[in-house]
Amino acid sequence: MKHSFFVILAFVILFANTIFAQSGRVIIPYDTANFYIESDTNKIYTYADFMPQFPGGDDSLNAFVRRNAKFPEKAFKDGISGKVWFTFVIDTQGRLKNVKVLSSLRKDCDMEGLRVISLMPNWIPGMRDGKKVEVNYNFPMEFVIHKK
Repeated sequence: MKHSFFVILAFVILFANTIFAQSGRVIIPYDTANFYIESDTNKIYTYADFMPQFPGGDDSLNAFVRRNAKFPEKAFKDGISGKVWFTFVIDTQGRLKNVKVLSSLRKDCDMEGLRVISLMPNWIPGMRDGKKVEVNYNFPMEFVIHKK
């Protein structure tokens, strides 16, 4: 009886993150030299008077992703299509930090998106009340198989 209690307790402790995780939300950390995580006391905004921008704007961002992203071979063979949503903070220097997968499609697609984000140059930081501020940004990357 005691033994089975400890087995169940060990199971719950081992899989607590999986059991109690919010459904549909997978967060996969990805470490690169271009990302950093900082525990500072700065306020992170979800909205700013001037939202952060990729250098050159949205068209340049889309071109950057198209130029650098590679459809994962296995996902392509398996006919996988869909979006991966990422979240990150753009700091007052325009650097990306705390990059995470917010909504997963599949691990190989998630990792490819994280790889592409790690290649991004610094963004133009957000502004609020005339000051540069840290802004949280949600970013979708779509993996689509175009049929001929």
